[in-house]
Amino acid sequence: MNDRLSATMRTFRLLLRRAEEADLDDYCRRIYCDAAVMRMLPGRVALSLEAARTRARTNLIGQWERHGFGPWLVVLPESGRIMGHCGLRFWPDRPDVEVLYSLERDAWGKGYATEAARAAVHAAFDELELDRLIAGADVENLASRRILEKLGLRPWQSCEALGLTLVMFELSRADWRLSQGHVP
Repeated sequence: MNDRLSATMRTFRLLLRRAEEADLDDYCRRIYCDAAVMRMLPGRVALSLEAARTRARTNLIGQWERHGFGPWLVVLPESGRIMGHCGLRFWPDRPDVEVLYSLERDAWGKGYATEAARAAVHAAFDELELDRLIAGADVENLASRRILEKLGLRPWQSCEALGLTLVMFELSRADWRLSQGHVP
């Protein structure tokens, strides 16, 4: 397994880049301080800006520092607007790597999460050369579950984790390669 990801990546409409300390307040106000966004994320309630900064440092900046990969910020390149995050991280207390994403309310329903998550899946299998990728979606979050299915991940179990009732999804590198037209 390669253990480093590119710090920035472009998709058709988006710039994905590592977070910096100067990004945290803007990011936190759009994600961790917004009750509607947090409804489907661990904790389920909006955080104070100070608590949100601490969580963002751990979840965004800390993942990259510890592992050489992590979630990127999802940015509209024309305006520089930070809309949320998407990328990869180790599942808490397990060796599995998860694809994850969360966007501000104004970005919902526009295909940004699918576009960014597709880039993360490609990075997981092409750059990190992972054999398997997982994801968890709140059982009530049908939009997130549809995104994972569009990406080729398949549900394999339900569980209680991170304070949520989750449907867990998985995708093997072999199945992903077949979906991309690679012949075994």
